[in-house]
Amino acid sequence: MHDASYARDIIIGIVLLGVLIQRQLTPRPLSGRLLLLPGILGVYAIYAAAGNAQVGLAGWISLLVTLVLSLVVGLIRGRLTHVYQENGRWMVAGSWKTLVFWLASIPIRYGVHFLLVPLLGPGAAFQGSTSTLPYLFSIAGLMLGRAAMLALRHPEAVRQASLDRKRDRAARRGR
Repeated sequence: MHDASYARDIIIGIVLLGVLIQRQLTPRPLSGRLLLLPGILGVYAIYAAAGNAQVGLAGWISLLVTLVLSLVVGLIRGRLTHVYQENGRWMVAGSWKTLVFWLASIPIRYGVHFLLVPLLGPGAAFQGSTSTLPYLFSIAGLMLGRAAMLALRHPEAVRQASLDRKRDRAARRGR
């Protein structure tokens, strides 16, 4: 039974990796609400950590290191992301460079997290009700860094995407 469970986990992992790779490489319209989701996720991550009595000083230091590392990775990914116009719409697309960089950063970021436990003590390890916190901080940092870099490098594209979204929403209401 153990072998079947192991095989199932490998298949699920391969499928998820394929979906992630496809998502990274597929062009999609630039969103005018680029910073909204990372902001909401970041606020929720802070709220979840602050509301959990098990998160002490060592845990906060670990979460902040995770956030900063992920933010840096997100900034670099945003720098490598291709932004272009297609049929009057601003589009974003990853590349094999962004994909390889993102995949290579995963073991580095989690390796640093695991190095913090011996340095900071058991309070930097997240288990049970706190086990999702490093992932929330990591995802928030990645998304915020990428969004911030795109907004800094392509402010007109972000502004235009926001106007397009408002115009499309108004047109749908007018129907």
